[in-house]
Amino acid sequence: MDHIPLPRDPRPHLKVPYLCKDYPEVTYDYHGFDKFPQRKGFTSKSLRGSGSATTEDAARFQSWCFFALVIDYFHTMGIESRIQDFLASDEDGRTYVTTCCLPGLSRKMETLTRDMHLDQRFAIYSKVKHKLVTSSITVRQLAGFGDRHPSWLVVHLSVLLLGEHLEANCKFFLQCADPTPSPWWGRSPLSQQLMDDAPWCPHLSATMLDQEMDQSCIYFLSRMTKESSDTHAQCRPDSCTLDTLDTDTYITQHIRECPDSGECNVMLLDAPEWTLLLDIVAERQVPLLTVLERNISGDLQVKVERSRDHCTSSNTACSENPSMVKRYVCISHVWSDGMGNPNHNALPACQLLRLQRLVNDLYSTDEHPVPFWVDTICVPLQSPYRKLAISSMSTVYKDAEKVLVIDSVISSVPSSALHSTEMAVRLRTSSWVRRLWTFQEAYLAQELHYQFQDTAWTLSRLRQKYHQEQQAVAQVSEESERTGGGHGGEGTIPQPMSYTAGDARVWKRIEGGDVVWHDAYHFLEQVEVLGKNEPQEESARLRSILHPLRWRTTSRLEDETICLSGCMESSLDRLPWSSGAQERMKLFLSSMRTVPAGLLFVDRPRIEIEGCRWMPTSFLAGGMNSTLPDSWDSGGVASTGRPTASGLLVTLPGIMLSNVTKYAQTFRYGHVHDIIFMRIDGDPYFVYGLLSKSVQWEIPGADRLALILREPLDQRGTFACLVTILAEDGGIKHGQFQSCVMVMGNPGIHRNLDEVTLTQAITTSATQEWCIG
Repeated sequence: MDHIPLPRDPRPHLKVPYLCKDYPEVTYDYHGFDKFPQRKGFTSKSLRGSGSATTEDAARFQSWCFFALVIDYFHTMGIESRIQDFLASDEDGRTYVTTCCLPGLSRKMETLTRDMHLDQRFAIYSKVKHKLVTSSITVRQLAGFGDRHPSWLVVHLSVLLLGEHLEANCKFFLQCADPTPSPWWGRSPLSQQLMDDAPWCPHLSATMLDQEMDQSCIYFLSRMTKESSDTHAQCRPDSCTLDTLDTDTYITQHIRECPDSGECNVMLLDAPEWTLLLDIVAERQVPLLTVLERNISGDLQVKVERSRDHCTSSNTACSENPSMVKRYVCISHVWSDGMGNPNHNALPACQLLRLQRLVNDLYSTDEHPVPFWVDTICVPLQSPYRKLAISSMSTVYKDAEKVLVIDSVISSVPSSALHSTEMAVRLRTSSWVRRLWTFQEAYLAQELHYQFQDTAWTLSRLRQKYHQEQQAVAQVSEESERTGGGHGGEGTIPQPMSYTAGDARVWKRIEGGDVVWHDAYHFLEQVEVLGKNEPQEESARLRSILHPLRWRTTSRLEDETICLSGCMESSLDRLPWSSGAQERMKLFLSSMRTVPAGLLFVDRPRIEIEGCRWMPTSFLAGGMNSTLPDSWDSGGVASTGRPTASGLLVTLPGIMLSNVTKYAQTFRYGHVHDIIFMRIDGDPYFVYGLLSKSVQWEIPGADRLALILREPLDQRGTFACLVTILAEDGGIKHGQFQSCVMVMGNPGIHRNLDEVTLTQAITTSATQEWCIG
C-alpha cells in the first residue's frame, strides 16, 4: 500500500503480511495470471469456501490477485519484475508486502506506451483488461469474507488498492475506446473502520463512501491526522453537528491569534457608512468594504463604497457594462467556522483586519487596499434590505474579480508543509465543499482562491505544484536507474522518463494514472468549471446543478430554492419571503418552462399537493440514491417535461397494468419487497421499489395503474415511476404519482414464472404523452 503517498504527520501504512512465505507451494510461478488457479488446484469459488477459510486460502488469493496480477500485467508490456521487488522486512525481520516500486513501474509503462501505435496499445489493453476484470470480480466476491481470518481484511485491501492503480494506468496510458465499463473493485470491509479509527466525522465518512470515492483516497484519508480539535462525537452519518447552526447559541469567533480577545470589540459600521450600505443595497448594487488602519483614537475604520460608481437600479447601461465594475474580492466561508453573526451586521476587529490582509495578499502592494464583500456585514439583517441583498447575490459573485475561500481547517494548515496531493484531498473533504451556499458561490465565481495558513492557492497553481513534484521524482528515479540503484523492475526503457512541463497530453496521462490525485483534483475541478460550462437551455442547466447538490447540506432548507434561483439566474420575486421550503420548491419548479423528465425517477420525498406530486421536496443531501436518472429521446437528447397546473407533461414509454398480483421477496440485507411479475414481448420482468421501500400496489380508489419508463425496456431493466391513471384526454394519460420503482429482467431473482400469477402488462407507444400530478 506504500505506493500511496503519506500525508503530513501520518499514521503509518498498514503492514500487509507476505503469506506465501509459509506456503511455498502456492507461490507465483511466473507462468501467467490467467491459469494460475488451475495450476495450483483452486478456483475463485473454492476461495470463498463454506465459511472455514484458512491462512492458506488467503495466501492463494494474495499469490494470484496480487503477485500474479501485477507481475503479469507489466510483463504484457515487456516490463519485468520479480516477487522480491514487492517484498521488504521490518525491524523484527518479518517479511511484508511493499508497493514502493509500483510508481516506477507505472512511469516505465507511461513512457513505453506514450507514442505507441493504437493497434499495439489495443492488443495490450485487451490482455490486461481481461486480467483486471477477473481480479476485480474475485475481489468483490471476497469482500464479505474478511471476518473469517485476520489476514483476509488487510490482504483484500492491498489487492483492491493495487487493482485501482493498475486500472487507472490501463485507462489513461493505453487510451483505447471501449464501450464496456471499467472494472469496479468495490469496497473494502475495512473502509468504515479505517475512517472511524482516524477518526473522521461520521457524516464526512458516509459522504465520501457514498460518493464512491476511490478506495485509494479513502486509505489516504485514513492515514491523515485531523488538524481540528473539534469533536464529532455527537455526529451521525446523515448530519454533522458542527455544521448545524443554532442561531440562539451561535458565537461569533475571534481569530486564533487575537492578542486581546477580551478587548477586541465587535465592530459595527459608523452610522453614515451603514446608511450608505443600505442605500447601495436598495439600488441593487454591491456594497464593498475597505478596512483601514486604526486611527489616532485607536478605533478601526471601515469604509463603504459602491461596486459601480454613479449607478442606480434604473441605469441599465451602467449595470450591464463590466468595465464599470470596481475590482473587488468576495469572501466565501461557512458560518459554522464562526465568521457569521445572526444578531448584528458586525465582526470582531481582528476578523476584519485579517480579511483585509488576506484580500490584499492576492494583489501586489501598489494595489492595496483592495475592497471586499462579506455576507456577515454586507447582507443586512433588517427588512426589506435583506431580501434585496440576497436577490443580488448572483451579481455579487459574478462581478467579483476573485473569490477567496476561507475554511477554518484548511486555513490552519501551512501549504509549505504539504505535498500537492494532500492539499487537494484536504480541499476535497473540507466543510466548504459540502455546504449549500458555497456551492452557489463557487458556481458563480470567476476565480477561486483557497486560503491555507501561509498563502492562497488556485487550482491551476496547485496543478503546477503537482507537476513540479512529479518531475523531481522522475529525475531522481532516472538517476537511480542510471546508477543501478533502481527498485522498479527490470527492462530497457526506450525513452527518457522525464516529463516536459508544457506537454498537456502527457500530463493528462500522468495525472489520470495517479488515483488519489486524480480523484481529489477532478472533484475540485468539477466544482469550479460547472458554472463556466453551464448549458443555456433551462432544463439542461438545472440538470447540471442538481447532480452535485446530492451531497450538499444547509441549516435552513428554505435557502435551497434561493441558491437554485441564483445559479439559474432567475428572479427571486416569485418566491414569497415568508413561505416555507416546500412552498418555495413548488413555486420554483412550476415557474420553469421545462424541467428534466428524470425528476419523475428521483427517489426523494414528494410534495403531497394535487398536481405537484412529481416534485421532490428537496434535492439536498440525498446522496447517491437521489441521483437524477436521465431520460433520452430517440435522438439521444435528454427528455424534458413541461410543468402545467395539472402536473408535469412528458413524452415517455410506459406500461399499462391490470390484475396486479404482488409477492413478498427478500433481497440483500434482509429487505423484503412486495414485487410483481410480468411478461413483455415474451420476456420476463419483475418490478420492485427502490432501496428498502416496498411499493404499495393496492391504492384505494385506483382502478388503473401504469409504469412510466425512463427509456424503452430491455432485459437490463430501467427506472420507472408508478402512477394511477385518472383520465385520458386527447391522447394524454392523466395520472397521479405514487412511487419510484425499478423494472428488471427476471434472472435477477431466479424465479420460475410458471409458479406465479403474472400481472397483465401492455406497453404504450414510446411517444405516449402523460400528465403526472
